Formats: sequence, C-alpha cells, structure tokens
Amino acid sequence: MLSDGLSDSEDDEAEAVAEKALSTRNQKAKRRRLTPVATATVLLPGQVGKAIGAAPLGEEVDHLISLEHNGGVSADIGQSVGRRDLNAADKNQFQPTGMLTSIHLALVNGKYEQMTAQRFVESVQIYWRKFGFFPHPAVLRALFGWDLGTRGLSILHFTRVTESEKSSSSRNDISNFSRKNTLPAVPAPADFSVIVGAVEILCAIAQQLYKPVVYETLMAALKFIGELRVRELLSSHEALSEVVAWLDDQLELFHLHITGADWQELDKVKSDFTSADEYFVRVHQIILHQDIIAAVKVVNASSNRQNYQVKNDSERRTVIPIEVRQALPKQGKKQICVRFLSAQGCRGKNGNCVIKNLCHFKHAAIPDIVRYYIDKNYGGLAEDLQ
Repeated sequence: MLSDGLSDSEDDEAEAVAEKALSTRNQKAKRRRLTPVATATVLLPGQVGKAIGAAPLGEEVDHLISLEHNGGVSADIGQSVGRRDLNAADKNQFQPTGMLTSIHLALVNGKYEQMTAQRFVESVQIYWRKFGFFPHPAVLRALFGWDLGTRGLSILHFTRVTESEKSSSSRNDISNFSRKNTLPAVPAPADFSVIVGAVEILCAIAQQLYKPVVYETLMAALKFIGELRVRELLSSHEALSEVVAWLDDQLELFHLHITGADWQELDKVKSDFTSADEYFVRVHQIILHQDIIAAVKVVNASSNRQNYQVKNDSERRTVIPIEVRQALPKQGKKQICVRFLSAQGCRGKNGNCVIKNLCHFKHAAIPDIVRYYIDKNYGGLAEDLQ
C-alpha cells in the first residue's frame, strides 16, 4: 500500500511539473508574439517612449497593452497636443494687470464690464469699420487701459483710415494681442482736420463702449477744438503737434483720477477744455513763440534774398568795359569812381571811394564814351556835373 501511495504522489508531482512547464512555454510564446507589436506601439507616443530602458521589457509590454485596451495612449496624445495649442494661444492673448483692469472697469459701461479683456479687444476689432480707425492690437490693448498720454497712446492712433492705408496696414499681425506687438508710431498731423477727425472717432467709441462721463468729456474736447480751429490759424506742424500733446495729456487725467479714486475730479475733466485752462495757456504761448520764430525766419530769408539781389546788381554794374575804364580821368594813379560821377552817387566821403583804387574828384571834361556809359547804366550824370 505504501508503494501504491508513493507511486500516486510521484505521478501527481510529475503532472504538476508538466503543467507548469507548459504554462511557462505558453507565456513565453505569447510574449514573443506580442513583442513586435509592442515595439511598434512604443515608437508612437513620446511620453511612453521615454520609459524604455527604465523598466524590464515585460513590464513595458504589459503597460502598453493596458494603455491600448483602455484608450490611454490616444488620450495622452490628445491632451498633450491640446495643452500645446492652449499655451500657444495664451501667448498671443491680452493679459492686463490688475491696475489696468480696474481703470477699464471704472470707464466702460455695463454691457462691456462683463467681458474678459481678450473678448473686449476682439469685439472692438471686429466692429472697427463702425468706428473708422485701424484696429491694431496694441492700440486696442492701450485703449483697454486708457493709456493716453505718457503711456504712449495718442488720439492720432484713432485717425480715419484711407483705402491705401488699409492695404498697407493689412501687413500687420492683428491677431497677436501680446506685449510683443508694440504700439505703431503715428505721423505728425498734416492739418487741423486730422485732429478733429480723430476726436470724432473717439466720441463714437465712447458713445458705444464707455460711461457718459467719458463721452461728455470727449464731446467737450471736440467742441473746443472746433472753436479753436475757427479762432486760431494753426497750420504749422509744430503748433498742431502741441495741440495733440495737450489733448492727450488732458485725457490722461482719467488715468490719474481713477488711480487716486478721486471721482469728483474725474467728472471735472470735461470743464478743462477751455482757453483759460492753465496748461492750454502754456501751450498757446509755445505756439505763439514758434510762430514768431517762423515769421522772423521768413523775414530774414526775404531780406537775405534782397541783399543778395542788390549785391549782384552792384557787382554786375562794376564790370566796366575796358575802353570806358581807359577813358576815365585819373588823379595820380587812381581812376575816378564812375558812381561818384553818376546820379546814384557813391557812399565814400572826403574824396575817398569805398573801393581803395578809386577816388572822388570833380573833372571839368568827361569823355563822351564815359558819359554815354553812365547815362545807360547809372541813370545819368550827377547834377553838379551836367
């Protein structure tokens, strides 16, 4: 009986060993069949590929099989691409500071208070034809924070755009609202109508986007420069530039009063657009000074032209023909001055001529050739010599 029991135990052990060996061979065979597939899959996702070599090959294959069945590889790739696209978009979006946002919210009306900064600038850009100025991203970004004056924005950024200017401006990147897209330079105003047109556009913008205090202030500015246009003859580029700088500085006061939470002074900005404003008086004095300097330059230029003409006439008249010169009477080695003999006379005194090698003296007999030359070129002889 013992031998029978031992025999049964050995048979059981043999069967167990055989089953274990068969299972091991099946697992190895499965892994050999899966290895090429796993290798092909590893090459696709970048994140999974970095893990190769960091873990045993079997664990990598099992992990990839699990990801493939669960859709993890595709999801990881999609999320990675989505993050890259989002980051790229964020870099081109407008991200204002808290201070600029506070100033913006204090000025815009209720409809636009609810908009994000990016949505606000894009909305204004979409409807730019309604206002008439070119919607450069940097200009819209500066408009959001009301950066007029020392921060760079000018009313001249809101001038009317012509068809040719539209074509040339189309080369600008109008989708990049980041700070890398800087404010474009503005040319000096060609005439007063450019300034008036820019303020009119700002009035239209304020009526649509901003609170009544902003619109009323810009309307006061428009009324004042309209009166100034009729009353003053402002035509020089320097005078027009001074007026633009003054308007920019006046509108910048919004920035100052909002920062200081001085709401009463904010409402009084519109009353500063008068000839009595101390800053405008200073600007007017600068304009007058520039006009005086310009007028003096014109007078000096005219005087110089006249002097040059007289000098040329004088030099032209001193060219005396040689036969006339040889016939002129002499006193010692000096010939008599032809001008002295003429009705025009010479500025020299006491017998001395302004020209060193000539002299003044009265001669009783004047040759006919000399008399004829003086009659033709100097208006005739002097009265005491006729």
